[in-house]
Amino acid sequence: MLRALIGYAEANGFDSHAWQLSWALGPFFNRRARWRDYVATQQTALAAAQRLGDTVALAHTHYLLGNAQFHLDDYERPPT
Repeated sequence: MLRALIGYAEANGFDSHAWQLSWALGPFFNRRARWRDYVATQQTALAAAQRLGDTVALAHTHYLLGNAQFHLDDYERPPT
């Protein structure tokens, strides 16, 4: 349900909400080892942060996306 809300925020131009909701869900996905959901939401957050030009959002998102990709042993692909 919350992943759908993040998608809705992104699709409707609520980029601040999209990256902040993704950031807030990070610990939930981390604790439950839901790495693919974690990566998907952080990729959405990264795109939103890039559109905003928000350096703090970019820093948070790159960190969380890297953490999720580490758990998937996904070392080769740089964040999009």
